[in-house]
Amino acid sequence: MKEELKRKLHGEELHGKQGRYLRSTIFGWQDGIVSAMALLAGLTGAALKGAAISNFVIILSTVAEIFAGSISMSLGTYIGTKSQIEVYKADIERERIEIEEEPEKEKAEIREFYAKRGFTKKEIEMIVNRLKNNKEAMLDVMIKEELGGTGGEGENPVTSAFYMLV
Repeated sequence: MKEELKRKLHGEELHGKQGRYLRSTIFGWQDGIVSAMALLAGLTGAALKGAAISNFVIILSTVAEIFAGSISMSLGTYIGTKSQIEVYKADIERERIEIEEEPEKEKAEIREFYAKRGFTKKEIEMIVNRLKNNKEAMLDVMIKEELGGTGGEGENPVTSAFYMLV
């Protein structure tokens, strides 16, 4: 119990990966419900106006729409997530090349990042001097500051597609 309380007090519950696929899940459910209800309402309305549509056709059409919509949204999520990851990896590689080929420009960017955060010139130069000798650490800073990322793993396209499907 004491460890659980410490975890809650230190906000560690917010650091997990639990919410990573929440967007896909909510979007999938919301889109599926709206699309299915729209089709159901349209077919029911047509039947009430005298169209020769049986209850079986209404139910079967709605179930088919849910299936088709789920598959479509799932495939779209897979392709979109995979594409986003590929672009992000290419951006990271571009930063890696810029660090190698234009180190002064990258150091100037780092100075700017830390100056905006209120670091003194002395502190900034200490950081830049440390980073110039550790290109992976410099890349991590550029990923966080310039690309807005963490450099870690993002969403898994297959998992995102699965959450969209269900």
